[in-house]
Amino acid sequence: MSQLNVGVLNATGGVQLPAIATSNLPTTGISAGYMVYDSTEGQIKIWDGQKWMKVTDATVNASGGDETYDMGYFRIHKFRSSGSFNVTATSSNATCDFLIVGGGGGGGCSDGNCSNGGGGAGGLVYKSNVPLPKGNYPVVIGSGGAGYYNQDTKGDNGGDTSFFGYTALGGGGAGAGGNNDRGRGRSGGCGGGGSHPYSGSRAAGLQPSSASGGYGNYGGNCTPSSPDWGGGGGGGCGEQGEDGQNTRGGYGGDGMLFNIDGTSKWYGGGGAGANCNNPNNNVQPGGLGGGGIAAGTIVGGTGGNGYGGGGGGAGYPNRTAGGGGNGVVIVRYAISNVDATIGGSSGNPAISAAAILAANPTAGDGTYWIKPAAYSGSAQEIYCWMTAGGWMLVCSNNASSSTIPSANSRRSSSYFLDRSGALGSPDPNNDYIIGGMINTLDFSSVRSLGWGWQNAGGSNSWNSALNNLGTWVQCEWTLARSGADRLIEVHTRDEVLVTHSGGGLSTSARYFSLDGIKQDYTQGGFNANSNQTTVGAVGTNGNSGDPSTGCYWGHGSSEGNFEGWYNSSNSNGDSRGYTTWVR
Repeated sequence: MSQLNVGVLNATGGVQLPAIATSNLPTTGISAGYMVYDSTEGQIKIWDGQKWMKVTDATVNASGGDETYDMGYFRIHKFRSSGSFNVTATSSNATCDFLIVGGGGGGGCSDGNCSNGGGGAGGLVYKSNVPLPKGNYPVVIGSGGAGYYNQDTKGDNGGDTSFFGYTALGGGGAGAGGNNDRGRGRSGGCGGGGSHPYSGSRAAGLQPSSASGGYGNYGGNCTPSSPDWGGGGGGGCGEQGEDGQNTRGGYGGDGMLFNIDGTSKWYGGGGAGANCNNPNNNVQPGGLGGGGIAAGTIVGGTGGNGYGGGGGGAGYPNRTAGGGGNGVVIVRYAISNVDATIGGSSGNPAISAAAILAANPTAGDGTYWIKPAAYSGSAQEIYCWMTAGGWMLVCSNNASSSTIPSANSRRSSSYFLDRSGALGSPDPNNDYIIGGMINTLDFSSVRSLGWGWQNAGGSNSWNSALNNLGTWVQCEWTLARSGADRLIEVHTRDEVLVTHSGGGLSTSARYFSLDGIKQDYTQGGFNANSNQTTVGAVGTNGNSGDPSTGCYWGHGSSEGNFEGWYNSSNSNGDSRGYTTWVR
């Protein structure tokens, strides 16, 4: 016979919950679903297995979407195709957030020796804390505009996406090469790029401004006088498309970064412009957020579906343009009350920095208590870079100026980031390694930042950044995880966001890898020292992405000697340090 533990049943059939002060709330020996009355805060709270959550009075019952799932405090409905969002029950104070992206424009095409522009991204609308009454709300998803093959045809505009009375306009198709009249890109949510030989006014981004929650930008122009004729990049939701250059097409404008579905993603990237007659080909990346790539000898890349990316332009001799990507609607609403105190104590830890930002969008940089759902250890303090979007510090090296650490200073196995060892306190200004929690953190992106580099001759100095977050050199990429105790990802350079202030790692690297020791294993064994140092960025020049051919920050000479800069020519330099972050 089971015992019913419900507090006290009164004469009318009600339940009186146990009253416990906040400071005395238990965190061990209880199961998920345990409910109490917090006598300090005057709130009913429920234990979800990891933390105490307040019971909310904001209740929503809704259906619709190609995908519906819960993420932390929120329920997400994702629409990749047209349908309806049906709210059958809601409380008076219920609200929702939503993201709307139009279909991307198609890349430009011509049947001759011309380079063409990239398609503009679909416009974007983001709204938060919108009152959510009962009702049936139509959702219309805009399709990507077509790109064409071997014909003098502008790319088609993408279709409009609409929801809840808001519309994200379809992106503008890129211009078609061959004559000035058809070379101008089409206007749209974001403008399409111009094609040879057009050099007039840029195609406009028509999406209403951010004051109404909308974002859109102009497309770039072509370079009409160059023998290699670079087509203009399509506009992105976050920036204008780049003008075509003398020997290459323009980059597609970057989109915008949002975390509305549980993971930070870019939406609304413009398609890249193509080139022609260029033996170096010069593949250009589309903007972050699904923009299609372009070059002279490859097919223009298709914009990302569900991101509203613009299609890549057609170059010569391939003459095939990419189509735009379809749009998307994502709706999010709370299914439990968001507690702004989450992460503030070891008794109320968060599962990630993103969860803290969801609870408290104004949370500042600093240390917070983190305990991933899959982590069996105790909560620990992690430094969170909130103003940059919720990055968690996993590794930091504060090498002193003009000093290279000795050969054995970072060689202990306890210093491996993907092992159980931890080092120091969570502070980007000090030496620090997070330890075993790295294996259970739920993250999809990695950012590595270095600062204060000088080459061996003392020139091209960055002379330290404004602060120790490494604002002068950085690379960022999406991470794939392989196995429970190791991290690995190798990306070609055009898949990695790299910013820098001259020379060094990023200019010659063809591949980037996060964890050099794991990459050694994938190359068939160790090719250098087995004691890899702490994790930073690795840029390699070889065709395989093998770290032994590369330049490093966060790793050392011969993959283990010092935490500065190293390249395969055995020249090294001074590094003031680096930090590595995940989210």
